[in-house]
Amino acid sequence: MQKKWTRETVFEESKKYSSRSEFKKSSSGAFRIAYINGWLDEMNWLVHPAPKPIKWTKDAVFEESKKYTFFSDFNRGSISAYEVARKKGWFDEMIWLKRRYVIRGYWQSRYNVFKESHKYKTLKEFREGNCRAYNSAKDKGWLDEMTWLKRSERKPNGYWKIKVNVFEESHKYKSTNDFCKANHLAYQSALDNDWLDQMTWLKKSHRMKMGYWQNKENVFNEAKKYKYKSDFRSNASSAYATALKKGWLDEMTWFQPKGYERASRGPVHIIYVYIDEDMKCAYVGATNNIDRRDYEHRTHCNDTVFKYFANEGKDIPKYKILREGLTVVERQREERIQSLYY
Repeated sequence: MQKKWTRETVFEESKKYSSRSEFKKSSSGAFRIAYINGWLDEMNWLVHPAPKPIKWTKDAVFEESKKYTFFSDFNRGSISAYEVARKKGWFDEMIWLKRRYVIRGYWQSRYNVFKESHKYKTLKEFREGNCRAYNSAKDKGWLDEMTWLKRSERKPNGYWKIKVNVFEESHKYKSTNDFCKANHLAYQSALDNDWLDQMTWLKKSHRMKMGYWQNKENVFNEAKKYKYKSDFRSNASSAYATALKKGWLDEMTWFQPKGYERASRGPVHIIYVYIDEDMKCAYVGATNNIDRRDYEHRTHCNDTVFKYFANEGKDIPKYKILREGLTVVERQREERIQSLYY
């Protein structure tokens, strides 16, 4: 049972630790309550030293930059040194650093795009392997000329609602994971209609018998392998669907910090931004869990930030926090203000 934190118990808990970071890491629920109520400043036994500033002289910046091969790695690994080098105009002297992205306009050339497309066997591989070249070919109408790229046949509406079609498709794969990744529509139809248990030719991880995911303990054991709900949904969709249907997701408190439900409407919201300094573009977002949101931006291929930097051929930079400790109402207002500013 989750502990109910009062002022007295929070202060008692905090005295077990010597620093704020240790308090937050070891007892996040009590820390969050202390943060929301402004009690941290009263806990003078918690050491909260400010980081010592680094003086980036030219020699120090150059020495730091030599740890990296690409400019994008330098930016991500030591953004403060990178910014000093950029402002001072030292990049041209850093001949050991390479740039990952190609010359502007490179993928506007028909020759370059067609040469790139010959590396792939299917249209899907081309799209996933080089988004910029693919989009250029699509915009200019060159895809129809690329006859060497195999096209996926588009099925008529309702095709995957027919059991025989779904079963025929499933025989192409060895496991439910392969089935899900290769043809999500057919897999989802099988899942919705409870056909997966009948597909005995598919290897089902942790599904030793029919109705495995109807067992609450099995679902919970699977869910505990993941840090975020989005990972649980992507990697164990059958277990996730059962948890969602039976209302078990609310009991899976490890997906959120302790005290999350009570604090989600409090002053815990953050406004952040990702900036492409070269193109002078920015993405402004809001969240109440910056670690989870940053993880999604960097790993989910349909995410706006992920797609933008992938198309530019660049690594996603470190986010910058613009505002923090906001309520829901303040979050909505500040997100609009910061978006307009950028």
